[in-house]
Order: sequence, then structure tokens, then C-alpha cells
Amino acid sequence: SSRPQIAPLLQFAQALRPGMVAALRACTDDLHMEGSYWLVKVLSCSFQVEEDTVHATDEFEKGWTVVEAQYYSLEQESPRGYRLLPEKKRYIVVNHMVRLMGIEFMRTKRANNGLSILDDKWDAAIRDSVYCQRESVFVV
Repeated sequence: SSRPQIAPLLQFAQALRPGMVAALRACTDDLHMEGSYWLVKVLSCSFQVEEDTVHATDEFEKGWTVVEAQYYSLEQESPRGYRLLPEKKRYIVVNHMVRLMGIEFMRTKRANNGLSILDDKWDAAIRDSVYCQRESVFVV
């Protein structure tokens, strides 16, 4: 099977749809929590912020492209098992996302305590992409 490819920013932003799973690069200060990335469930198509705004304590500048999303929490290391957090939706800057399309959890019949399991291949692809994107400069 072919490796997932990093999509150009505009193409990626336009392709985001509600229900998709996306990865978000973790800040350096947060690497100890879940590793190099967080997972989110996309709740909206992407849109541009119309004016400088604050949403759920985060600041967003006019013109930034964002989506509404809900975070997953990593609750199991191996295999990586996630639970969707019940908290309110957040705005996520698309430029902070790992631009991989088609991230999905495994379809499994095993009992996983209600966790959504991320395949090791997706974990590796996300980690590789986080590294590649950190080596480049992107503008929002």
C-alpha cells in the first residue's frame, strides 16, 4: 500500500468535512502528554475567521482558516486507544493540523473498553508527517 501524502494547505482545508479524524501537531510544551500529535474529530467544514476573536480562551486573527473540532484523549498506549472528550467544540487552526487525509480508526470486533483504536501504520504516518511539517515553514 502507498504511504499517505501531505496535502497542500488550501487543498487540505477545502477537503475537511464533519466527521473526519484529523491530527494536530502538539506544541513543544505538550509533547510529554500524548506525544507529537493530538487527534480531533472535525465538526465543520473549514472557514475563515471574519474578525479577530476569542473562542474558548484561544485567540484567532482575522483571515485565519479554522474548523470546529472536538478533541480525543489518548487513554491506551499500545495499541493507541482514544476516547472522544465530551467537552465543547473548539476552533482549530488548519495550519496547525497534520495535512494527512483519510485518518481513521480501526474497525475491530474486539472489546476495547469503548476506545477507538488507531492502527500502527497511521500512527507512524502521522509521526513522520509531524516531523516533515516541523522542518518546513508554513503561513496561516
